Amino acid sequence: MTAPHAGGVLVVDDTGDRKDGTATAHTEHQYLGSVGKIENGIVAVTTLWADERVYYPLHVVPYTPAGRLPGSRSDPAFHTKPQLAAAPAGRAQAAAVPFRALVADCAYGDNAAFTAELWAAGLPFVLALKPHKGSWARPMRCTRRSTPPRACLGVPKRRAPGPRSYGGFATATPPCGGPPTRCWAATARTRRSG
Repeated sequence: MTAPHAGGVLVVDDTGDRKDGTATAHTEHQYLGSVGKIENGIVAVTTLWADERVYYPLHVVPYTPAGRLPGSRSDPAFHTKPQLAAAPAGRAQAAAVPFRALVADCAYGDNAAFTAELWAAGLPFVLALKPHKGSWARPMRCTRRSTPPRACLGVPKRRAPGPRSYGGFATATPPCGGPPTRCWAATARTRRSG
């Protein structure tokens, strides 16, 4: 089965490719993820639908660096990558592409405006945060069947330090019924690599 289903995810990321010269639109000296360094090239924000078996692209939006616009960053046509990513995510939702959550790396997770747009659109999301931002998730409700038992030892509830830190996992309606910054608790990061 290759049709999208509600168990898949919508992945938002950007990709870049080398390009010689500057005659081609959107080309500039910028960070290219595919190369892992700053090079002359073109960057595009992409969305793709994926599950554990298959993935396929949905949208591609070219990123225009500020240096290519007459007004630089103050030009009305300038949009950051997270600003560009919000539109394709909305288009996927409008096209009734089912997905369990939108996922993205910390370039998007650390952007408060992008996260706020996801909340406003009612999109569930899982966003990476840089280590110094911490991790935030909904507090667990403990039951006798909870495994492992230490998961219920109680993560201290506390207010997120600001609107930038309510990433982690979210639902369209915050779990506590209030603003998203009041119902998240700090969590410990775990890594397989040790």
